[in-house]
Formats: sequence, C-alpha cells, structure tokens
Amino acid sequence: MVLKRGVKPLLLVGLSFFCASNAKPQNIYSYYMLEKELKVISATKEYVTYTSVPRYMRVITREELDKWGVRNLFDLLKKIPEFYVRKSGFYLNAVGALGLRQSYFSEKIQVLIDGIPLTDPSTGSSFSTNNNISLDNVKRVEIVYGPMTSLYGFNASLAVINLITYDADDVNLKFGSHVNTDGSNDSYFIKSISTTHWKGILSLNYNEEKGHYDDYTDAYGLYTADVSSYSKHSTYYLKLNHDSGLYLKSYGIDRDTTFPSSVGGLITKGNNTFTDRRTYLNRLGIKQNFNGTKIDVSVFFNWFYLKRGYNICPSQYFFCKAVSPSGLLATEKRYVKSYGSSLEASFEALKGKVTTGVEVSKVDMYKTKMDANFLPSTSYAAFATENPSALVTRPYGKLSENDKILGEAKRTVVSPYLQYFFSDENYSLLANLRWDKANDVGNTFSYSLSGMFKATERLSLKLNLGKSVRIPSFEEMHIRNNPVLQGNDDLDFEKVYAFMPSAEYTGDDFKASGMFYYFLIKDTIYKRISNIIKNRVVLKWDNSSKDVKVKGFTLSLRKNLWEGELYGSVGRKISFEGPKGTACSKFPKWKGVFGYSLMYPNLTLDINTEAYSKVDKAPGYYVVNLALSTNLTEKVRITARIDNLFDRDIFYPTTFFGAIKGEGRNLWVGLDVSF
Repeated sequence: MVLKRGVKPLLLVGLSFFCASNAKPQNIYSYYMLEKELKVISATKEYVTYTSVPRYMRVITREELDKWGVRNLFDLLKKIPEFYVRKSGFYLNAVGALGLRQSYFSEKIQVLIDGIPLTDPSTGSSFSTNNNISLDNVKRVEIVYGPMTSLYGFNASLAVINLITYDADDVNLKFGSHVNTDGSNDSYFIKSISTTHWKGILSLNYNEEKGHYDDYTDAYGLYTADVSSYSKHSTYYLKLNHDSGLYLKSYGIDRDTTFPSSVGGLITKGNNTFTDRRTYLNRLGIKQNFNGTKIDVSVFFNWFYLKRGYNICPSQYFFCKAVSPSGLLATEKRYVKSYGSSLEASFEALKGKVTTGVEVSKVDMYKTKMDANFLPSTSYAAFATENPSALVTRPYGKLSENDKILGEAKRTVVSPYLQYFFSDENYSLLANLRWDKANDVGNTFSYSLSGMFKATERLSLKLNLGKSVRIPSFEEMHIRNNPVLQGNDDLDFEKVYAFMPSAEYTGDDFKASGMFYYFLIKDTIYKRISNIIKNRVVLKWDNSSKDVKVKGFTLSLRKNLWEGELYGSVGRKISFEGPKGTACSKFPKWKGVFGYSLMYPNLTLDINTEAYSKVDKAPGYYVVNLALSTNLTEKVRITARIDNLFDRDIFYPTTFFGAIKGEGRNLWVGLDVSF
C-alpha cells in the first residue's frame, strides 16, 4: 500500500513533537572548525586532514544521514547533485554520475566498504553485488570525484564512494527496524567485539524492497498491468583488529530479486524472472611499522554466485505460446572466484609521504551452467528469419556447452603503483601512477595529479587531472547465443581523461564549493549496431572510434540560518558529444537539491526538494521529502520520513522501454535503540 492519505495527521504529529520538546535549538557547529578536525582516508588510503586533500570530495557524516533519514546508498545519492539515481527497465537501482548515465551495472563508479571494493568482476559492477547498500552501520561516507584508477584499480573512473563503518569504540550495541507503507522494511543489528587483544565489530542487516508501479505497458503495447518488483538482501560485515597489527574484514551478501518484466520488455509479474546472488568478500592482512616505514601485507579471497531465471517469452502472449506452450524459459548459473595478494609500503621522503605497492589478482569464472526448454544457439536463426519454427524447443533441462550464455573465463592482473603526497599550510600535492597488465586485454597506465593552493585561510583552489581506465567485463567480452547482443573478446580498455578545477570557501556559518568537470572518453565500450535484419537491430559490444566528451559543473551552499541549516546544491551538464548508440547521454541537464533543517537536542526536522530536468522521453519532475526524528529517551529514537510528499509522477528513462513510472508517495517509520 502506498500512502495516499494521512499526510496532514503525520504533520500534526511532527508539530506536536516539535512543540513538546520545549527546548532551544542545539548550538550550530562551525563548518570551519569541523573541517579542521575532520580526517579522511579515501583520497590517499591513509588518514589525513580534510583541509589538506587537494581533490574535490564530499564527506557525509552520520548526523547528515540521520537528518535525511536515508536507509541506503541510493537514498543518499539522490541528495547529491553529481549523481543521478534511476530505475532500470528491470526496476534495478542504477546510478549515473557527472553528466554520464551508465547501464544498471553503473560500471564507472566504484563502491568500497572500508577500502574493500564491492565489484563483481564478471559485470564490472559494485551494484550488481548489492543493489540496496545499507548505511545502517556507516558512520561516514566519503566520495572522491574524478579518476581514481591509479589508486583503487579498474573502473574507478568517475567517482569512488567509500563507506566508513563504525569501530568498536563508536558503538557498543545498536539495533533498529524501519518499515514502509509499500511493504518494504529494513532491520539491523550492530555489536562491538572487545577482548584482551582483539577489537572489532559485527553488523547484520536485512531489508526487503517491495516497489509497486502502476500502469506498466509492455514493449509491444499489447498488455498493461500494475507490476511490482521485489528484492531482499541479507548482509553481514565483520571486521577485527589484533594488537599485533593483524586484521580481518569479511563482507557477505545474499540477494534475491524478482523482476516484473522480461529482457524484451514483456510483462511477467516476476514469473520465472529472477536473480539470486551470493557474494563473500574476505581480506586478511597485517600492518607493521619498521623504523618509520609502514608495511601492509594482505591476501584476499572473494566468491560470487549467480542464479538468473529468464522468462524470455511469457506464455500469456499468443505469439510466445505458439512457439512453446509454457513460453521460453531458461536458468543460468555462474560461479566466480577472485583471489590475490597485495604488498604496500609508505614512508617519509622528498618532504612528503611516498606510498608504493603491488597487487596481484586472479579472476576465475570456473563454472557456468544453463538449463532451458529451447536451444539458445538456434535463436539467432529464428530472429533473423522471423520464423519461430527455426527455434528448437525441447523439454526443460540441462544444455550443452554450445548453448551456454557465457563460457568459462580467466583473468590475471598485475598492478604496481606509486603515490606521492605533500602538504603544508598553503599548498598540497597528490600524484598517483599505476600500471596494470591483464592477460586477456593488455596493459595500460593510469595516473592522476592534484594540487591545492590556499588563497586565504578559508578559501582553497584545487585542480585535478588524470587518466582512468575501465576494463571490459566478462559479460561484455564473452556473451553469446543471444540474437540481439553479441560479446567481443577483442575489446580494449576504456580510457577516461579528466580535467577538474574546483574551489571551496569555508567560514564559521557559511560554506560554498564548486567544481567544473570535463571528461574525454576514448574507446568507449558500447553496444554497436552490427546488423539490421528485417528492421530488427543486432548489437555487439565494441570500442567506439568516436570520442565521448562531456562537461558540466556543480555548486553547493550551506548556511546556518534561523537556528537551523539552509542548504542547496545544483548540478548542470553543459554539453555532451558522443557516438550514436550510447545511452550515456541520458542524464539530466539540471539536478537540484534544496532544503532546510531544524536541529534540536531531542528533535530534528528536515524538508527538502529534489528537482530534475527532462531526460530523453522521461519528463522532468520535482519531489518534496520530509524527515523527522525525536529521542524518546537517551537510548531510544523514533523516526519518520515521507518521500514524494505531494505524490508527484516520476518517470525514468530506459534504453528500450521509453520511460517507466517510478515511486509514488510513501512513508518510512522506524525505531532505533542503542546502548
């Protein structure tokens, strides 16, 4: 059920909380003093003061996450103008950044948890691993913009998002549960671990997303129905640190999703269209200090499992039933392991700090299986001749190697890297260089160079430029037996060149920042039209011979005003050039987020607006959101959040389906307890 009534009573409840607190607003903090004391890790892999970082970045504190009432990373990115969060044609969360839309894999953004990448090497995506990344155990989110391949490896092209989780000293015991009027829910449990020699923390999360969408029409205009997607995520995260310097980080996700539509845009209502994923990321290492030289040696083992069901042609459609009484059904299974080691050393030299290291990794898609009631290898002939009888159907069962969607594949990567960081009162310099050699693609360099000059004590001018690379995924290289999309094992690295000047002014009660960005992308990996057969398009993954160019800017303002905080951010894509057939141009020309927060000792009230310009066939829209939290006691807090307060229509652009309708008005309520 989506909330259609009851908004006024909720506002009255919120007002009663506000009046009942009978307290003066809390002292508004100084932006300048906060930045002077804040330390961040994501720009250099070591903790440094925020004011010394020569790159444009955003830091979102736990207080801000609570103020907005955001439950997951996608909720948060909607509040940040550099990002565009949408629903794909399969109703998966997809993220674009800095003027560039991506596929639902969002492959140019790398998400980390305490420095560990969440990337699935078979798709190149952090978001296919976890499509509802919880923030329940996060104390701070650090976002670094621009090329970061030279520090974090492949696919960190547009931005790196690092989730910094609670330490044992931050939380003893914390748990909570939140529910939504559309049936979604989110529950978590966090417990610190402390013994004589070990310190750590364990966090558990379970959430369900039950999105309801009205009046979905299939790609052929034959059938209209109310549809719902459904997904659930069970996640654990364990990190332990020993007095000796030994550390362990282990992150696991069990994700199940059902989709309302088939890969061709036909309505299935989740019948035989699903994805089950399990992922386990594990890193064991030791840190030591030898006469001022810090050494970090680690090994890792990651395991990925995918089971994906396809209802390619549902039996409810007459043309599908003519081919097979039960439609066309298939199930794919994929097993991937990734393992390797790294050695890193950092020391003082050349009036700054030098960090050098090498990473060796191997990815092994060691087993794939395919079950179906037809032979995919015959689908191209049926597609090309428009003759359904050319498709060979059979009893549902295991298929041979020749009829798999993906074969087995391996990749070995060796990556030495070097970093130099210098900082004093008025200047800072950060330089990174990395060489990557992959046995199946080739070798390439990536680099970044960032500098900062403090024009005054409060005003900093920054410049970041560099080159990042994205390695083609196994799906892009090896997909086969697909009548409309073909893989390409000759794909080259995608190269992103960036030029990004920025400025930041930080006062006691006012903060302003802005960044201009220009990206030049060479060898863009995209779906090229390889053939047109009887007005039907056949696509093939390829590197574009035409460059992609995009430029734009972002501005952000914050002001302590009227015993609260007034804030606003805007992003503007100025221009885009690129080859036909790429979807990365489908990004809002304008995105703005504006709001006001009142912050009392026992109550926080925030109202904000997200506004988007038209994107392709999807009209522009704005939504108003309201968040409220109040402390019943020192240890118990209740929260409420209304998304899309006025129930505005939301539409998302898709590659094949035009525009699909998004979420209506809904209400989150929750309870959090800490000890």
